[in-house]
Amino acid sequence: MSAATATVNGVVHQQNLDLPDLVERLQTITADSFTSEGDRRLAASALSTALDEVELPIEKYLKLIWSNTALLSSVKIAADLDLFKKWNDSGEKVQNKAELARLAGAEELWLSRVLKHLAATRVLREPEPDSYEQTPFSQFFANARNIGGWDFLMTFLLPTFSNLPDFCKKNDYQNPTQSKELPFQYALNYHDGGFFDWCKSNERGGAAFNSLMSAYSAHSQGMWFDVYPLGSEIKELQADGAGAGGEKLLVDVGGGRGHDVERIVTCFPSVDAKTLVLQDQPEVVKEAHIPEGVQVMPHDFFKEQPVKGAKYYFLHSILHDWGHDQRQTILTQLRAAMKPGHSKIIIVEAVIGAKESHPRATALDLVMASVFGTSEKREEDWRAMIEGVEGLRVKKVWSGPGCVESALEVVCK
Repeated sequence: MSAATATVNGVVHQQNLDLPDLVERLQTITADSFTSEGDRRLAASALSTALDEVELPIEKYLKLIWSNTALLSSVKIAADLDLFKKWNDSGEKVQNKAELARLAGAEELWLSRVLKHLAATRVLREPEPDSYEQTPFSQFFANARNIGGWDFLMTFLLPTFSNLPDFCKKNDYQNPTQSKELPFQYALNYHDGGFFDWCKSNERGGAAFNSLMSAYSAHSQGMWFDVYPLGSEIKELQADGAGAGGEKLLVDVGGGRGHDVERIVTCFPSVDAKTLVLQDQPEVVKEAHIPEGVQVMPHDFFKEQPVKGAKYYFLHSILHDWGHDQRQTILTQLRAAMKPGHSKIIIVEAVIGAKESHPRATALDLVMASVFGTSEKREEDWRAMIEGVEGLRVKKVWSGPGCVESALEVVCK
């Protein structure tokens, strides 16, 4: 038994832990141990909090300085060697260092050092000395889309954030705004426009960003329709004969390569793909991978919305990229296309909590400041911004336990 303490109402209590039993139970927990996604997220949050309490300050400090920094590059090295994909395609779940070196075309001595760190940080398992086993995380990197996001991290986000303290000092610690130089412009010495201009001028960076957005949306922590009752609403619409006259069910505005419409078709087989529309810039939608029947439409969301009277106009991680006036322009164009009493705008964004916010939401807030001079918002700020558009009101904000993103249901006044 091991002694531990817990503080309840300001009083420190001694607790006895059966350490072997605790360790054994923790080692059996996986993502499949839970009956619902909400339960899994709550458990992950509780385990993360427990680790923060158990680790000593020096352990956290050195993990951030050494372990995590080396991990970022180790994943990139393995990705550049195409090791994750080659290994996954080989069908061999366990390989020794010599086999992996041959697979990657790398020197065994050097690769073995990288593999050791990937195993130490749980990207891989090491069942025997110098023998490695794939994990769900390493298999995640076998997808080119997910690796593209890591490339964006290494070539864009890391330089931006490593230079952020100097930028803040230079600008007297003022909040970054669109009217001045932004942190990413300072870090990359880019002054020929905003972030999307940079993406267009930097083919590799633009492709990496699109990959990251696809990965983020495809693997968001809880699908938006896990919290919003899309399934039940679709059943009601179908019972009433909706769509029989050619009406569109959902327009995915700025929907990238189609990750959300693809999931809707997969999760709701009764939905006719012909009632779905994917809109984005021409260079983005030409790379769309979507189910047959979905209408692909190049569109600038600052201009008139060509699809009138759809049930849902969907904006996933769009508005946070833009300033107040631009956000209102986007929403105004959608309001003009809506059919009162029928149409809705579903806005999926990170919502900052009043306290103890999700770290991914607060990190995204700093990303928005550094890249766009914008911000993530609290619920009351989202409501004020949306309802500042004539004819719109927020009917409800849908969220769930441990969710980073919420779904804001917006209707006509």
